[in-house]
Amino acid sequence: GLDGNDTYRNSSAQAFGRFAITPSSQITARIFGANTYTQLNTSPAALSDLPATGDIPAIAGRTFNTDLNDPDYSRSAYYVSGMLSYLQRLGRAASMRITYQGLATSRRNDNGPAGPGFFQPHFSSFTLFDGRLDTLQARTDIQLGRFNLITAGYEFEREGYHDHSFDQDPSPTHVNAGTDIEQRSNAVFAQDQVRLLDGRLQVSLSGRMQGYSVDRPRFR
Repeated sequence: GLDGNDTYRNSSAQAFGRFAITPSSQITARIFGANTYTQLNTSPAALSDLPATGDIPAIAGRTFNTDLNDPDYSRSAYYVSGMLSYLQRLGRAASMRITYQGLATSRRNDNGPAGPGFFQPHFSSFTLFDGRLDTLQARTDIQLGRFNLITAGYEFEREGYHDHSFDQDPSPTHVNAGTDIEQRSNAVFAQDQVRLLDGRLQVSLSGRMQGYSVDRPRFR
């Protein structure tokens, strides 16, 4: 951290590969992920013995405390993004591609009673936020003559969001709550691209139609 007392870690990795099954077909894969951890500090706060009225200059250590170290306040997160694609060439003028892409993210905030300030929780607690996105696409590209390229395809997408808040308060009123939300979509798309005047003029006509289905949110 900036003050030299806050643990910080950021680790990432990535990989890419392509394999030619035949001269006209191939599989491509990619994955990229990261994992982070940050020890957080308290927010700056005014001191308790300030005058009740008048202009008060902001002077660190005299009129307000800076972001002081908090030993049990931290944030951790990760994400993983991956892609898998299959390409099949159907002669010289056409090809077909099927692609899956996925993204998963997570962030967790932890806090406890240790640390300075008046706003520390009485018990250890955490808040977790998770998200996921899955996309499946199938498309074809067809070359009609030297000057006309047609693209058409279908796409399915699913999105999800989940959160969870919890504290270790032994009383019946302790916090244990969460939210789950999901939606899906289906889309079709097409494009006609024409090159004229020896390639100096390009005209494109495209369209996309997409419909959504949203589940009823679930609250716990």
